[in-house]
Amino acid sequence: MGTCNRTIPSKGQKMPCCRTVMFVGMCGKWAKVLRKFPFKLTCPKLGCTVVVDHVAKPASIKTADLVIFSHIAGYLSKQLWDELLKQKHDKQRWVFSTIESPVYVRGLLPPWILRNDTYDFADTFYSDADVSTPYGYYEPFRIGLPKVPWNFSELMKDKNKLISWTASHCETLQWDRKKFVFDLDKILPVDTYGKCNTWDDKCVLEYEKLMKSYKFSLSLENSCCHEYITEKFWKMLELGNVPVVIGPPIKDFEHLAPPGSFIHADQFESMEDLADYLRYLDKNTTAYMEYFSWRTKGRVVSDTTPEHYKRSVSDETICQLVGFLLEETKDDSVQAPRRKFDVYSSLWQDRCETCGHHEWLKRYEFPPEHKRRSSSLWA
Repeated sequence: MGTCNRTIPSKGQKMPCCRTVMFVGMCGKWAKVLRKFPFKLTCPKLGCTVVVDHVAKPASIKTADLVIFSHIAGYLSKQLWDELLKQKHDKQRWVFSTIESPVYVRGLLPPWILRNDTYDFADTFYSDADVSTPYGYYEPFRIGLPKVPWNFSELMKDKNKLISWTASHCETLQWDRKKFVFDLDKILPVDTYGKCNTWDDKCVLEYEKLMKSYKFSLSLENSCCHEYITEKFWKMLELGNVPVVIGPPIKDFEHLAPPGSFIHADQFESMEDLADYLRYLDKNTTAYMEYFSWRTKGRVVSDTTPEHYKRSVSDETICQLVGFLLEETKDDSVQAPRRKFDVYSSLWQDRCETCGHHEWLKRYEFPPEHKRRSSSLWA
């Protein structure tokens, strides 16, 4: 597929817009599962052709206009960062790209001393990122449109179970969510599915039908970072569950989620109080129904997990990033240079905090010296 043709056109002809994008880290299975590399795409709004590939050696980025760092599981050495920076030219821009929380992408962090020399743009779940790719969002209906009728009895007819928890990974880095579920199960039985329990293929095939039979679901994020609300939450809203959440602070859910749609563990003085409240809602249909009133005022839009992983290599995302590149590097630009993306600032690394302000929740957080039993990041 090659690269862009840099041949100078004949007099009177305009140089066609073409840019080369290189992914660093998008190798091995990622280069096959997410999208087949190399590939070419067209950005109609920009009138530009984009040639995309992933690199195996640092020197390969020399001809790239845009370099996207994504899906890096391990750490890049200081030597490798230095080699990459030697290839970075004045009109080349680097992108920090991930759908994971700051706790889980240490491999994307450059050495502190290089923090101002690496990334220019960011593609993350944060609402203030250059390219924002949240797992889901709440979309209020347009003002003036009639409320959408919603059949609550249809939702309730199959609900014969209380609460479930589904997890694709058991060990976590910031807090012990598995112990949280274990402790809650002692006072309020929790049905567990996924990797932390026996995985049943039939359960996978009929997962949505199964989840619709529950009133509540535990939506426990692997880390407690601002705005980090994943498919665990959005999917359960779509399936008609009331999510019981731990992750970002309450104010983030109030800002991003449908109003009155969730229960945050940090709203309670103890785990016993949380369990008592869920029992109360289980017996009080009128109070339980209030958690679904948002459905007459708006809707939830979300990706499936595979769709979300593919966002970084989608035409839409790449064209957005190329748009930033073209604007910043055009010869007649009078705009001030954009602020670089410093991963060690409040733009990224400083946006994770405690999982709750109540002491009973803080007890589930790991100490700084915590070491995992598994060597795998995704155990």
